[in-house]
Amino acid sequence: MIFIILSGVGAFNITMFSTYGENVTLPCKNVVYQNCSSTTWIYNNKTSGIIELVGHGKIKSENTERADRLSVGSDCSLNIHKVKARGAGLYTCRQFLHEGGDQTGVDYSVHLTVLKISSSLKQTEMRSGTTVTLYCSLHHKFTTCNDLVRTERLRLSWVNETGADLQNTPTVKISHLSQCNISLTVELQDQDNQREWRCQLTKGKEIQTSSITSNMCSTFARYGQASKGLEQSILDILILVLGLWHGSPELYLGATK
Repeated sequence: MIFIILSGVGAFNITMFSTYGENVTLPCKNVVYQNCSSTTWIYNNKTSGIIELVGHGKIKSENTERADRLSVGSDCSLNIHKVKARGAGLYTCRQFLHEGGDQTGVDYSVHLTVLKISSSLKQTEMRSGTTVTLYCSLHHKFTTCNDLVRTERLRLSWVNETGADLQNTPTVKISHLSQCNISLTVELQDQDNQREWRCQLTKGKEIQTSSITSNMCSTFARYGQASKGLEQSILDILILVLGLWHGSPELYLGATK
């Protein structure tokens, strides 16, 4: 789910909130030629400089790391497939009637933020009794966190399956590292297997959610397979010993065929 906020800040027209890994469509509201031949999209995150993503309606293939996940919509919007945290920043739709010509009209800019959860443990390391810390971050590369939260009246929180805020308990600790970065430290229990941990971004009545599941089944399955393998090895040894005891090695051979 994506929600859009009209911005009162002059640097950009709208702010869009997205979740890591989802598909995002950035609108362009200043199109001149409907076939998009006048449309250029540029990206800026204030640190790596300006990157031209689309020139006169065509994806710039030299930006291979980005180009594979970009496309231009029929309305000249910019489609981003499986948005990443580093994709946060300012996207500007700009119009040029001719290649090498002057810009026509004004910019239409979209400030894209990305909500992402990361974990201190890999899924295969999650098992009952271990402690894991989950980090929920709102990535924003063209404004400060304080300005973003104050202007848009945002709230970041950890919630349960019903949407109610999680509370600190003996096995759960919530920390607010900043208004755009919160953590959840959990001592995993058996009942947490397949549990979904949710981070929620709230803007008024609009909600954006990112989640991660503590999938401990693979760990249990691996232990189970190892146990079965050990049981089979012990059984094979017993059969061999019995066969030799009775002077019948073929007993072992026949049992293991």
